[in-house]
Amino acid sequence: MTPVTLELGGKSPAIIDRSADLAQAAERIAYAKLVNAGQTCIAPDYVLVPKASLQDFADKVQGHMQRMFGTDPDNKDYTSVVSDRHYARLEGLVADAAAKGARIMQATTPDNPAWKSRRKFPPTILLGVTPDMTVMQEEIFGPLLPILGYQDAGEPVAYINKHDRPLALYWFGRGRCGARRGAGAHRIRRRHRQ
Repeated sequence: MTPVTLELGGKSPAIIDRSADLAQAAERIAYAKLVNAGQTCIAPDYVLVPKASLQDFADKVQGHMQRMFGTDPDNKDYTSVVSDRHYARLEGLVADAAAKGARIMQATTPDNPAWKSRRKFPPTILLGVTPDMTVMQEEIFGPLLPILGYQDAGEPVAYINKHDRPLALYWFGRGRCGARRGAGAHRIRRRHRQ
């Protein structure tokens, strides 16, 4: 017998309701995403935000990421990626998304020798992502954050239900009624223990 630890995973979404405080939600998501450089099983994997607020939200997230972790690869509060192979995988996810039309927001590029030599992948926001991009098909397990826009309050729930069930889900908004009415969180398929 050999003891093992199994890591759960999945694509855990965050929903930003129209009633949410964007600055507060951006700060919390930036922190949750970059704990251990996104290498946690419940890190937010992507964010659904109202289209009208998409760029504003992305700018706020980027600002909080830089304030918390800076842009210096020597920052001891920002974790290295677990292996060279995983670093290359993250580079591939960003390259695939960029080749398919995503807009990439980074303070520096991952091929910057100061970052790469320390295996510290720069916090990266991806806008304009589509379902055919690999970053939207696989668990990221790193500091990449796709942000998708939505028009109708029911779209986030429909999107989440169309894909594999997430391990975690984060909703940002005001009031319990808003969670049920605005994001429709009560309609998201739930895991049942058997």
